[in-house]
Amino acid sequence: MTVKAYRTRKFNTTHENVAFDTLLAGLRETWGSSDERVALLGNFHCLGSEFDAALLKRDAISVIEFKNYGGKIAFSENGAWRADKAQITGGGQPNPYLQVRDYKFKLLRFLKKLESLPQDTEYGHISGLVVFHKAIEFDESQLPGAISPWFHVVDLDRSVQRLSQITSRSINLSVAHIESIIEALGIRAYVPAGAKKTAPAAKSGGGRTFDHASLRDLLVKTARAKKTLTHRKVAARLGVPWSQDTRAALDEALNRIKDENLAAKEPALTTLLLAPESEIFDSLQGSRSHSERRNLIEKLLERTWTFEWPD
Repeated sequence: MTVKAYRTRKFNTTHENVAFDTLLAGLRETWGSSDERVALLGNFHCLGSEFDAALLKRDAISVIEFKNYGGKIAFSENGAWRADKAQITGGGQPNPYLQVRDYKFKLLRFLKKLESLPQDTEYGHISGLVVFHKAIEFDESQLPGAISPWFHVVDLDRSVQRLSQITSRSINLSVAHIESIIEALGIRAYVPAGAKKTAPAAKSGGGRTFDHASLRDLLVKTARAKKTLTHRKVAARLGVPWSQDTRAALDEALNRIKDENLAAKEPALTTLLLAPESEIFDSLQGSRSHSERRNLIEKLLERTWTFEWPD
């Protein structure tokens, strides 16, 4: 399962518990077949504020606030919000926008202090969502231009779709980064009552598993360092005992990652090699034409584990 949930304790209200579990189920349905690591955090404190939820994924960090209202939502930047005729509370703030804005900047300050995270991340790109438990009608043209890029108002039925759409080129979280954030916040893993365990992505003969997200992260880190790894060393790094069955399971996982990269045709070249291919890698670093580089990549494809097409 690539979507993992973390929660300090139960929420104080039924609707928040239901909303969190419903959101988690929707996220797992959407990302269940993906190798991307997604983490849903619930009911935690950060710099003195109590957050309903937050979502961490490779290209986005989102603060989430649950509201048990429905109907036509009237937005205000400074004044009260309304759901039809009912006034919507905003925690200790005048409205949900100011509440989520406060949470966003507290989380931003917290993340900036974590030495384990990349220093060039633009934490100002943290997004915020107000998620209504009941169906709503919301005219997004109410949002000012400076707010609409990062602030979203949706109901629970459309929350997963919106979270999947949110992305930032200035956020690039690895599995290790996501895990370091969770560890720093001190949030425990959460499994909903009655949840079923899903099968792992790939297994070795001894029943051990290769987590695709961790494997991909290892590939990228090794490639960026211009180092090489054998199958046996990769298994050791991931804590999997070595056998011929391990090699077969690892090859299966590597081929899947390679196929995903081919389909994506991402612009940056990332190549992780077995030791004998180091000469080809060195050749790729030289000053060559596009066609020469492409021919080398084609030659490399037969032996490499993962790569992405260059521009």
